[in-house]
Amino acid sequence: MLRMAIRGSLLAAVALATPVAAQTTDSTRLRIDVQPTIVAIQGDTVRVSYVVRNRPESVDTLFGFTVDAPGILAVERPGPRTLWMVSTRWRLRHVASWNTLDQHPLPGQATPPLVYRAIGLPDIVQYWADRYTDDIPPDTLGDLEPSPADDSVAIDGVTGFTVGVGPLPADRGPEGLAKRLAGLVERACRLGWIDERGVCNSLQVKVRPRRESLSALRRELDAQRGKHVSETAYVLLVANVDALLQRVP
Repeated sequence: MLRMAIRGSLLAAVALATPVAAQTTDSTRLRIDVQPTIVAIQGDTVRVSYVVRNRPESVDTLFGFTVDAPGILAVERPGPRTLWMVSTRWRLRHVASWNTLDQHPLPGQATPPLVYRAIGLPDIVQYWADRYTDDIPPDTLGDLEPSPADDSVAIDGVTGFTVGVGPLPADRGPEGLAKRLAGLVERACRLGWIDERGVCNSLQVKVRPRRESLSALRRELDAQRGKHVSETAYVLLVANVDALLQRVP
C-alpha cells in the first residue's frame, strides 16, 4: 500500500506518484462527493470542472483527485496557484490530476473548481481520490519510483465514476452517436444515477437520431432532474443530447 506525503525533500517524489488506481482499505475513512460540470464544448474540445467535497462524516483529509482523461489538452491550476500541483500523465496513462500542497480539505470542506480540457465527448470516467498522510513508511519508499510499463498504483483512497471526457467514437454520425447515447443511459441506470427503472425505459425509447425524439428526451431529463435523475446523470446526458442534436437535420 502506497502512502504519500508532501514533506521537505519528498515533494518531488510525490509529484511522480500521482495515484490512478486507488483501493479502498479498512484504514481509509475518506468519504467524498464529486460534483461535475460540463463548462463548455467547442468543436471536439470539452472543458470539465469538478468540485470535490470531503463529506462531514469523513474522518480523513483530502489530498488529491485524479480522473482518466484521454485526449488531454491542459489541466488548470486552481488558485492560489502556489498551493496546487497538477499533472496530465501517470506513466503511460493520460489523466487530469490535482494535489493540494497546503490547506488540504478537511471533513465538511470542498476544493475550488478543478478544471481541465480534453478532446473527446462527455463520457463516464473513473476517478480516484486519496487521503492526506504526513508520513511514508520506510518499506514503501521504493514504490515512489515509477515503472514505465505499469499504469496503476495502490494507495489509501477511494475510487468511483463521474462525468469526464472520453475518446471520440469512430462513428460520429447520427446513428452512431445515438447508439453511444443509449449505452450511456444504460450505464447511468446501472450506476444508480437514474434510480427508477421506468424512467430508464422512458429515456431509452426517446434515444433516436430524430430531432423531435431528442427534444422529448431533453424535456424529460429537465423534468426528472433532482428527482429520479441525479445531477451527475443530467450533466452527462444533456451534454450528449445537445451534441447529437447538432448532427441531426
